[in-house]
Amino acid sequence: MGIPGAPPPPPLLELPTEPSCRVAIVGDSFVNASEVAVSDKLQVRIEEMASSRLPTLRVATSGYGMAGSGQVAQLGLYDNFVSRTSPDIVVLVFVRNDFKENASFSRFLVSATKRGDETFELHPPAGASSANQLRMGRASDSASTGSYALPMLKALVHVSPAWRRLRAYLRLRPRRDLGLGPEALAYTGFALDQWKARARRDNFFLAIFASHTMGDVVFGPMERLASARGIPVIDHNAYLLRQNRRARDGVFANDAHWNPTGHQWAAEAFLEWLEQNQGACAGHRGLRSRP
Repeated sequence: MGIPGAPPPPPLLELPTEPSCRVAIVGDSFVNASEVAVSDKLQVRIEEMASSRLPTLRVATSGYGMAGSGQVAQLGLYDNFVSRTSPDIVVLVFVRNDFKENASFSRFLVSATKRGDETFELHPPAGASSANQLRMGRASDSASTGSYALPMLKALVHVSPAWRRLRAYLRLRPRRDLGLGPEALAYTGFALDQWKARARRDNFFLAIFASHTMGDVVFGPMERLASARGIPVIDHNAYLLRQNRRARDGVFANDAHWNPTGHQWAAEAFLEWLEQNQGACAGHRGLRSRP
């Protein structure tokens, strides 16, 4: 089944033919993860731990992250890169600001003019693929947009009194500032519809990893959108609570991104889900019906 406005998938990469569970992690700066070493990143930790916890699945992981993007913009990552690896499972890492990103950045990628069948068409801006400057590494590395902040400047900003006052103000913002308006909900729903269509076309299992950073106010609307489309949600925060872990210990002191411990805990949360849903890996062995 075709997807309105979506280009055909690129030719598949030459990949090993032995049975394996290919997992693609897609997200924003949490997956790009320029703050940590490659060896500490979510997808690498998943693959390394799965070799002992789920050896029969032969899990192989890859990460695709573009800072400042939501699920609409990340469709471009799938069409140009992820689809070439023919994954069994695609995991969308959903974070606190994704609703807002889908309603703002997406305007550069999506035509808001509806056709008669009430669908949207994707229109990437001219030169978008080169502007992103995505660098692809080995399967367990992350596609990266590079480092976008000078470490020294970043440190000075975080310790300044003005920054502390700004952070205090941001914590007091009304809930509507989280980007949960009708337009953001509509764009996010559209994005999930597009991801679901790709899952059907390319026969992969689609899941959402809900970061603990979301909070109840954002988690609820996201879960309702996912549930309406039959997309399972991996609740990162619920896992941390069951393990009696403090979420703040998994992020940097002056940066909301995961530190190495946070990536480790996120990997553990995903593996717990995968242990309970091993059938999601069966796509390339002809054992799973289309989602």
